[in-house]
Amino acid sequence: MKAVLYIHGRGGSPGEAEHYKALFPGCFVTGLDYQSATPWDAGKEIKEAVMKLKKQYGGITLIANSIGAFFALHSGADSLTDKAYFISPVIDMEKLILGMMLQAGVTEDELKEKGTVITKSGEILSWDYLTYVRENPVNWSGPAEILYGSGDNLTDIETVKAFANKINAKLTVMEGGEHWFHTQEQMAFLDKWIINNQDKEKTKMNEIIKAMEERRSIRKFRPDMPAKEQIDEILNAGLYAANGRGMQAAIAIAVTNKEQRDKLADINRRIGGWAEGFDPFYGAPVIIIVLADKSCPTYIYDGSLMMGNLMLAAHSLGLGSIWIHRAKEEFEMPEYKAMLKELGIEGEWEGIGHCALGFIDGDMPAAAGRKDGRIYRID
Repeated sequence: MKAVLYIHGRGGSPGEAEHYKALFPGCFVTGLDYQSATPWDAGKEIKEAVMKLKKQYGGITLIANSIGAFFALHSGADSLTDKAYFISPVIDMEKLILGMMLQAGVTEDELKEKGTVITKSGEILSWDYLTYVRENPVNWSGPAEILYGSGDNLTDIETVKAFANKINAKLTVMEGGEHWFHTQEQMAFLDKWIINNQDKEKTKMNEIIKAMEERRSIRKFRPDMPAKEQIDEILNAGLYAANGRGMQAAIAIAVTNKEQRDKLADINRRIGGWAEGFDPFYGAPVIIIVLADKSCPTYIYDGSLMMGNLMLAAHSLGLGSIWIHRAKEEFEMPEYKAMLKELGIEGEWEGIGHCALGFIDGDMPAAAGRKDGRIYRID
């Protein structure tokens, strides 16, 4: 069972999470009754709640609304969640604070001197709050969706578009929608938005299983180089591999320089004991070397999982790949230890493997039959 954590906006309550139970059947859905009013403290509360749920349920989906989304974006919980749904997120808090100051006739010098100012409308202006949002812009590195109403009076469309592009999130705009999604029409739009995204996730999962079944090790590549965007997408997929204790102990070095690639191939050949002229990378123009931090107790597993992600990502983009060994021996050599230092990589690292990739030269190899008797059950 997975968990869904709801973060309410200003004036809301954790009880609003009840609405989402029907949208996430089979999941534990709960709302966070956070007590803090600052992004640094509320962010801590959110991260602690996410960590607690993750220990109990594993997978976490975050739904955050308005100022709750702003706090979530300061929580550092992005690496702990599977997916985030941000509803009318407050993004440019500095602009909102400066607007309130202007309306109240409070200058920056006055606010800095007094620390806090309570306006006639009851708003509390804080110099510490203003300083914090200036020094800590909102960010999110995990998968995310953003829902925005065209009538939002707190965040303009250009700001939300720029933020969506920055964090690589899909932006959905409801024409006529408000900052507060509350009418029957608006809530129906919100529900459909979540349901449609869940359907896409299910389809994506089926595509992942299909890629697992269809991927093959390729031993003949064309010399032409894949696009940089394809290589970057594959590298990024590697970063999302499962890892022990969330330590993210594995790193990747992409070698596309032909001279360096050929030098690496020759060293690998000599370690493997093959005759001169043999290419252990089978002509692949791109070599992604995966290494892992030996100080992490799960480093071999973490690096292996990254290798798996790289190969699956390559297949999904129409490229071939193969895992080539002997990276361990290579990075025990002084010249490759020196290369790590030149790249600014400090510490003790072990080579896990090379993901050789490129365009397939010829047909995709047929799959070997799966051996029987490899699955056991304890019911």
